[in-house]
Amino acid sequence: MNIGEAITAPFQYPNWFPKVAKASAITFLISITIIGMLISLPNLVGWSKHVAEERMRGNSELPDFSLSYIGEGWRIVLGMMLYSFIFMLVMIPVGIVFGGLGAIAGKIAAPLALVFSLLMMLVMGVLYVVQLLGMPVVMSRVMFDGDTTAGIRVTDLFATVRANLSTCVMFFIAYMCISFLGSMAMYTFIGAIIFSSGYIAVGVAAALAQFRQSGVN
Repeated sequence: MNIGEAITAPFQYPNWFPKVAKASAITFLISITIIGMLISLPNLVGWSKHVAEERMRGNSELPDFSLSYIGEGWRIVLGMMLYSFIFMLVMIPVGIVFGGLGAIAGKIAAPLALVFSLLMMLVMGVLYVVQLLGMPVVMSRVMFDGDTTAGIRVTDLFATVRANLSTCVMFFIAYMCISFLGSMAMYTFIGAIIFSSGYIAVGVAAALAQFRQSGVN
C-alpha cells in the first residue's frame, strides 16, 4: 500500500474541492441533531464506498455527493457494528475482571490496584489494536462483497489478517494519518464545515481501494 497516495487522494481529483466541500458541508449541517447523524453518517459511508469503487475502476472523477447513499451506508455501518460488538463482548468482561481484582488487591496494598489498572489498560490497548488490524478486512468484505456478517466470523477473519499482516498494518497507519489530518481541520470552524468529513471519506476510500487491489479479500 502507498500511504502517501491515500493521504493525498482527495487532492488528486480535478475539481476536488467543490465535491469534498459539498460532502463535508451537507454532512456537518445534517449532523447537528442526533437524528440527523443517523442519516448523514451512513450516507457519507455509502458515498465513500462509491468513491472506492470508482478508484478501483480507474475513474479520475469523484462521484457526485447526494443523499442517495443512505441505504448502502447503513448496510456497511451495521456490518461494522456487528464487528465492534464482538470486541465489546470481550472487553466488557475483561474490564470487570481487572476492575474487581484491582479493587480486591487495593485493599491488600494500594500499589497493587495501580498494577491491575495498568494491566487492564495494556490488555484493552492490545484488543483495540487487534480490532483495528481486522477492520480493513471486514470493511472490504462488507463494502465490496455485501457480506454484512463478515465481522463475526472471527477465525476466518484473523487467519486473513495473519496472512496479510503487513498490508493490514499499512492500512492501519494510513487510516490513523487520514483521521488525524481530517480531525485537525475540525479545530477551525470553516475546516469542520467544508473539509474534514469529506477528506476523511475520500482518504479512507482510497486506502480501502488499495487494500482490496492488493489481493486481500
